Amino acid sequence: MVKKLNFLMLIIVLCCSCLLSCGKKGPLKLEAEKLPLQVESFKLRQLGQEICLEWSFPGYLSDQESVFEFENIGKILVYYSDKEIAENKFRKKSILLKKRKLDDLIQKEKTYFLKIPFKLKELNDKIHYFALRYYYGKKKSPLSTIRSIKTIVPVKPISDLTVLRENKVIKLKWTKPGLDRSGNKIKKIAGYKVYRKVVGVEETGEQEEDFTLLNKDALLYEYYEDSDTGMDGEYSYYVSVTGSAAIESEPSNTAVLELTDVFPPEPPQNLVVFKHKDHMFITWEKTGEKDFSHYVVYRKSDRLKNEELKPIAGKVSDNYYKDSKVNAGVTYFYCITAVDDKDNESKRSNIVKEKF
Repeated sequence: MVKKLNFLMLIIVLCCSCLLSCGKKGPLKLEAEKLPLQVESFKLRQLGQEICLEWSFPGYLSDQESVFEFENIGKILVYYSDKEIAENKFRKKSILLKKRKLDDLIQKEKTYFLKIPFKLKELNDKIHYFALRYYYGKKKSPLSTIRSIKTIVPVKPISDLTVLRENKVIKLKWTKPGLDRSGNKIKKIAGYKVYRKVVGVEETGEQEEDFTLLNKDALLYEYYEDSDTGMDGEYSYYVSVTGSAAIESEPSNTAVLELTDVFPPEPPQNLVVFKHKDHMFITWEKTGEKDFSHYVVYRKSDRLKNEELKPIAGKVSDNYYKDSKVNAGVTYFYCITAVDDKDNESKRSNIVKEKF
């Protein structure tokens, strides 16, 4: 019996020695599983007769360390129901609408979009439910949060959008729509959204690749002014009608205008001058021009008859200037101009004078 105990003790000692020699310390740790997480920021919008699904993928896998690699995304599965279903039964009782590849989706930065068309009768005061999951390699993600949207028969898109240029401002006008796609009168609308795309001139190579929304808040009137026109090129616009934050009509007709900026900024306002111990201090009201580049400061004195105002500073970015090259007993006259990015110079401001 004693021999057996000694033999067992020897085996235990040998095992411990082996573990120590292998560098193992403490209990063995299992590596965390690297599984795909559910899609993030999943939301729905109605765009005309389509329901648009919008989401982003997670940045990491379930271990919270492994970076999500988009090349590993396989098919995206879209589940749909026109009735409310409990979350734990949604995948089995809903309809598997689509299996889409990543290349089939619209992408803007890290956000993905999928548009699904519906018939008018399917949109008339109906609630629709959607959820997503995707393949990551051979593994499936959990089902996303179920989202719903209440749809309406969309408004007929605007068809008479026009654009007109007045100096640096492009003015848009259109008529308020009166009917929906089924021919019924519209009781009310929430407002309008204005979209723009600019294709720049070849010399600069600048351009907006896609239409972008210009107004953050919905417009309440059939009119919009675009003053952000500092780049030469082709300006394209369309307008949509909003029924709510999540419901938008199809785009209006596209109105296009070719724009070359030859218009100078408005002259600076409220120029004043102050005498200081060793300089003249000139200040004025900041310009509101979006394509503003710099100011030019002009000066003359009363020492010479018929002296003209001449530039003494040509690249002033702030709305003030210190003139230190002054002499006692001399009266100085100042005015300024504003210059835009295309080197269009404004008319001169008011003239001010002060004796040093």
